[in-house]
Amino acid sequence: ATNAGSYTAAVSLRDKRNCVWAGEGGSDDLSIAWSIAKAAPSYSAPATIGATFGQTLGDIAPSLPAGFSWQDDPSTGVGDAGERSFMATFTPGDADNYDAVEGVPVTVVVSPAAVTKGMFEVDTAAEVYTGSPIAKKVGSSLVDGTDYSVSYGNNIEAGTATVVVAGKGNYSGELEYSFRIDPRQVGAPEAATNLVYSGAEQVGVAPSGDYAVSGGSATNAGSYTAAVSLRDKRN
Repeated sequence: ATNAGSYTAAVSLRDKRNCVWAGEGGSDDLSIAWSIAKAAPSYSAPATIGATFGQTLGDIAPSLPAGFSWQDDPSTGVGDAGERSFMATFTPGDADNYDAVEGVPVTVVVSPAAVTKGMFEVDTAAEVYTGSPIAKKVGSSLVDGTDYSVSYGNNIEAGTATVVVAGKGNYSGELEYSFRIDPRQVGAPEAATNLVYSGAEQVGVAPSGDYAVSGGSATNAGSYTAAVSLRDKRN
């Protein structure tokens, strides 16, 4: 025989009249079992395989060379970002004559997954200038500080502010959102009424922390016009 397997040979004495089987005492034909064991196949260990956080071994199975399969269930996750090792089985093409080889280590390099806007809910409603940095609510099933970080740009002055969500750990990439900071509305001052000449300087229009007043005070009786200017015209 050529192939691996179990066989039975039929053996007959050529001269049954004058010969008997030693130890048997007879000359009947014998059936003798024998076998050829499967050989160990030769193979090359798989090269490093790339994966992305969140994928399973089933997702990256097409990257294995021909004849290799994962020993773990295909639904097994590839794990956190970094280098991992999983065991594979090599099944030769001629499985009748060669044994399968288990426990072949395969290195898998897991890359962080890209963050997407579908992962986050960011409040982008307009705000009003306060003079202090304005933070927005960022909702996600991911963990702030572990999976992502939040930073801001131009979030104090009136204008367009930005929220930047950056992936970290098992996530990578950046997402940018914008929101508007509107100027704070300041009520216009009103002139004092019922002022009567007293010989002393009197204030007709008083300044405040929000605006300066020019020509808002006088001593003599008369009609006056005060000039009022916002101290911070941008905000």
